[in-house]
Amino acid sequence: MCFGQKTVILVDEYDQWVQNVRSTELFESLVGAIRPFMQQTFKFNDYIQFGFVTGIMPMAKTSMLSSFNNASICSILDERGDESFGFTEGEVSRLLEETGNPPEKMDEIREWYDGYRFEDAEVYNPYSVMLYLQTRCRPEAYWNNMTGGGLSKDLLSSMGARPLAELRRLSEEEGSTLDPPWTSA
Repeated sequence: MCFGQKTVILVDEYDQWVQNVRSTELFESLVGAIRPFMQQTFKFNDYIQFGFVTGIMPMAKTSMLSSFNNASICSILDERGDESFGFTEGEVSRLLEETGNPPEKMDEIREWYDGYRFEDAEVYNPYSVMLYLQTRCRPEAYWNNMTGGGLSKDLLSSMGARPLAELRRLSEEEGSTLDPPWTSA
């Protein structure tokens, strides 16, 4: 404790490496390397106040939960964290004000970036809102650049014919902003 206070540890996208692993042997090797880090960081650390780990895969699927105890899993369907997965309307309004932008821009932000609903909360895409503000309020589909696409391609290739047909139908509707991979050159 350098400053007399316990530390808060944030691990973002802990599972990013899992999304690109195709071999069971490599997966086991990586889990074997990461498990001691998780254990030492979260289980046997008297200097930590709490840790916050984000990812899209359940930790049990990567066998990380055995590395530390007292974990509280909070998914997008859990009311406990429903406002934690994006910016609330109040937070976006405050950001507009603090960056010197007119309140009327809220309508444009709402139209472009208010699309997430987690349990009882409607939230805005934080990545897109921040880029919108950084580009002097130029609306774009910033979320298109948020992923390398590996997981998306895997999900699409594993979908059955019916869900894939529904996704195709949605992308072809007038006004759709979906950019499906089957239309790419």
